[in-house]
Amino acid sequence: MNRGLRWLLAWMILLAALPATAEERILDFHSDIVVGADAGMRVTETIRVRAEGQQIEHGIYRDFPTDYRDRHGNRVRVQFQPLALSRDGVDEPFHSERLDNGVRVYFGSSEVLLPPGEHVYAFTYHTDRQLGFFADHDELYWNVTGNGWDFAIDSASASVTLPGHVPSARLELEAYTGAQGDRGRDWNARTDGDSRALFATTAMLPPRHGLTLVVGFPKGVVAAPTTQQRVAWFLGDNASVLALVAALLLVLTWYVVQWSRVGRDPRPGTIIPLYDPPTGHTPGMLRYVLRMGWDDRCVAADLVDAAVRGGVRIGEVDDEYRLERTTTQVALPAIEQALVDDLLAGAPAFTFKRSEHARIRAALQAHKDALKRDGLGRYFNTNVGLVVIGALLTLASAIGAVVLVGEMGRTVATAFILVWLGGWSMGVFTLCAGVFSAWRAVRKGSPVTRALRVVSASLITLFALPFIAGELVGLGMLVFIAGVAFAILIFALIAVNLVFLRLMKAPTALGRKLLDQIEGLRMYLGVAERDELAAQRAPMLDAAEYHRMLPWALALDVEQNWTDRFAAAVGPAAAAAAVTAAGWYRGTPITNLGSFTSGIGSSFGSAISSSSTATGSSSGGGGGGSS
Repeated sequence: MNRGLRWLLAWMILLAALPATAEERILDFHSDIVVGADAGMRVTETIRVRAEGQQIEHGIYRDFPTDYRDRHGNRVRVQFQPLALSRDGVDEPFHSERLDNGVRVYFGSSEVLLPPGEHVYAFTYHTDRQLGFFADHDELYWNVTGNGWDFAIDSASASVTLPGHVPSARLELEAYTGAQGDRGRDWNARTDGDSRALFATTAMLPPRHGLTLVVGFPKGVVAAPTTQQRVAWFLGDNASVLALVAALLLVLTWYVVQWSRVGRDPRPGTIIPLYDPPTGHTPGMLRYVLRMGWDDRCVAADLVDAAVRGGVRIGEVDDEYRLERTTTQVALPAIEQALVDDLLAGAPAFTFKRSEHARIRAALQAHKDALKRDGLGRYFNTNVGLVVIGALLTLASAIGAVVLVGEMGRTVATAFILVWLGGWSMGVFTLCAGVFSAWRAVRKGSPVTRALRVVSASLITLFALPFIAGELVGLGMLVFIAGVAFAILIFALIAVNLVFLRLMKAPTALGRKLLDQIEGLRMYLGVAERDELAAQRAPMLDAAEYHRMLPWALALDVEQNWTDRFAAAVGPAAAAAAVTAAGWYRGTPITNLGSFTSGIGSSFGSAISSSSTATGSSSGGGGGGSS
């Protein structure tokens, strides 16, 4: 034999003598399940594993689902109590931690490395509420191994022992193997005398596969839960949801009682057409009382009225609005005069643009304060203090419900997502409002202006889409963590507060009389049938009457009806010519009276609002190795 052949044989002998690195796996998994007469279960799992220091360094872990939905969709939380753990016949330390839907138990200590080789763990625990109680039989449906193991299981088996003496012929046995939801048939089962059944796999289970058994037995073998016990379980399992239901009833009761006490509107009087505005009020004040709140159109209506009276002139070029002081000395209502003075600030003209946002914002706030000073409490009450109490009740209830969600991890996660959603949703709402306004503005202006607005609206929409997606993700996370019912009830509580924020506003007796006059004025401005108007002896609708009442139509959101009536009375061309010849407005030539009305009603208010903001600002169970 030559030297090369002798070296080759020597290396082959040496390699054969080296121990091969074995694959980490579960060699055998046996579960001994003892069902008590009280329907509780004591389970001992004997798990023989091969450890090689790869994934299994300090030991293995077992995951046990404790939270799930029953066949009626109710949340169920079963008891799980570890009792004892041994390794190779010697007591072994263990510790557990909560998961989203259960408990993970770690076998062994993080300070002790597991020697390579085979080890046998024996883990005993107690659980309850695992049995199904049906009309004609009771049943144990049990996932023996779990489906979360990262290792193959060479063989799995289980024994089920029932209390008392149940004839083997009365036991119904079924099982499944495979991944979650599979109904594999790699198993066999048999009875082992009375009250006992044995199950075993007939093939190796790959990673993420398991064994599930079903044992049906006659009713009466174990005690079915009483009605009181079921109620107690339901209350305990769904404490957070029930707390929110109680909170919803409490908040609703609070609001209904307070609304009945102070929020009911006085009964309206007889409404008749009113051909002149109520004396002593500006168009902005009528709108403020009608809405029981201020908005930018209150300002727009008062500025248009000041212009129609001759105090100022409104100019519009390329969708940019400006105020121009007139030389005519006109006595304006105090609120309108203060608004004009705040905007012009002694200058002959003023343009609404964002670089002037500080002055505009101050003027708008002063106008709002003036209307509030003269109108709130005299013509209506917001009863905001009662709404604050309702909101505080809602907040306290939400905090209590979050505490009752469950373990600390879910409680913290639920609290975080609610706080995050609160701020995020307000931002998304603002963005969506901006998108809506941008697309509304597309319909106005010259073709070039409309094209530019389409591009702008498209960009704003694209910018908003990721934030809307984030909102949906946040809602999904809330549902995942706390449940659908919890999320629905949270939003129901928010909706109740928002609804009653509006409903709690109520006019005073004096305010009710003014509202009746406002409705009469709106009836005059908004009714389009000329025969009916003639029957009501309305004033002649000429250019002077149209201009006189236009600010009030703007304030009451019927400017388009009023303009249509004017065009029908004198003809579209004559109506457009009359508006073009008006001294209070200077802008692009008016070819479409409807576009003019829409612009002065919506675009002017939008210009006021946008220019008051600074540029850039915007209002299953399983297990694995323990390493």
